[in-house]
Amino acid sequence: MKKENCLEISNVIIKYNIFTFVPLIAAVLAPIYANAQPDLQSCVRIENDTARLACYDELANPTEESFGLENKAESVAEAPEEIANVVAKVTTATHSDFTGWTISFDNGQSWKQIGTDRFDVNEGDSCTISRGLLNSFRLQCGSIERKIRVTRSE
Repeated sequence: MKKENCLEISNVIIKYNIFTFVPLIAAVLAPIYANAQPDLQSCVRIENDTARLACYDELANPTEESFGLENKAESVAEAPEEIANVVAKVTTATHSDFTGWTISFDNGQSWKQIGTDRFDVNEGDSCTISRGLLNSFRLQCGSIERKIRVTRSE
């Protein structure tokens, strides 16, 4: 094969990789932008200054109850990502060899373990749920440094 043909083929491959990569990124980002936009737009449409300010304040100040629900469909735009972690005491903890831990806390939240990594937790333990990378959450209980990945169930 000639050198010119190889260069032409490599240029075509690069060109098509770019054209498949850009729509993929757009497809991933579009729902995120679409979910964040309506709440802001609803605040803009409010004519009363006090009510509009209250709407913006509600968007800007997340509550502890909304921690971990950012990716759930009904609350994506309700709670901006500002709370770094939540500390709570375990009220119930159940374990299954197939699904891992399901843990309920005194603040009303319930979290499920992702995976089945070994972890020990008891009722009354003080646990910290903190943000991980890419909208993930990690649970640490007591003074043990071990953490498990969890997702919010309630």
